[in-house]
Amino acid sequence: LDWSKPWASGAQFANICATIPNSKETKNLINILKEFSNSLVNPEVGGYFKNQTPSDKELVNGSMKIISGLDWIDHEIHYPHKLIDTCLTISPYSEGCDLVDTVYVLSKCYETTDYKRNEIEDYFRVLIEIIQQHFHEKTGGFSYYINKSQTHYYGVEISKGKNVADIHGTLLLTWAISLIIQHIQPESNPFKIIKP
Repeated sequence: LDWSKPWASGAQFANICATIPNSKETKNLINILKEFSNSLVNPEVGGYFKNQTPSDKELVNGSMKIISGLDWIDHEIHYPHKLIDTCLTISPYSEGCDLVDTVYVLSKCYETTDYKRNEIEDYFRVLIEIIQQHFHEKTGGFSYYINKSQTHYYGVEISKGKNVADIHGTLLLTWAISLIIQHIQPESNPFKIIKP
């Protein structure tokens, strides 16, 4: 796999991790996956890739994929402090995947450390404001883009991009909200979050 593009490669890693049962019989395979993740992590930024540091989007989205895989095989995030620092320096994106991937990475790091909790919570509040711009009150859903539905999925045209809610945007942004609420308002969290 091309680990200079960790978004796509990381998705394959996560898929493998999610499909391997955690048992005595698979212990060696899980150890191989853990060792492989050790070879991908960059101690400077906390992200998972090989060669040159990818774009901010690719770095965060790839880290989200790897971290979701690590969660399935019960392996810790290698450098949560560095990853928090990296995420907090990136201006928030408004696209559905970019939003939820940033929320997921910060959420999983938040669960492992008390480092910069106030800053993460402030960042989450900024993201909530961006997410609200995707909401379509009439239908109760979210659009993938602000004022525009998702037009393509893996290169296939799926809509004309009208200013309406769409399934992918609603799924992603509801998930992002649930992750944020569990940290900034845990007492009023109505969601039961499952692994991706």
